[in-house]
Amino acid sequence: MCPSSIKEFEKLLKEKISQFEKSVHYSSFLDLLFRELCISLEMNVLKKINNSLSALLTEKQKTKKKEALQKCFQRQMRFSLVTTDGKAH
Repeated sequence: MCPSSIKEFEKLLKEKISQFEKSVHYSSFLDLLFRELCISLEMNVLKKINNSLSALLTEKQKTKKKEALQKCFQRQMRFSLVTTDGKAH
């Protein structure tokens, strides 16, 4: 199957590779694959890819931090409902 557009190319490769994302080897495979694929790239292209991945990491870190803060806030709210006599109001 030969893709006719960049979107089709992206879709076909993503479908093929992502079917293995449950494998314990998936993240190591991606690391090695990206490394091998990027060896021949020009520095400006490699920098663009690096920036895209860094932005993705930052988004995930913000989401995780927000979720942790929400859990902490919910826990504090539950504890604040308990009075000194141990009864909830």
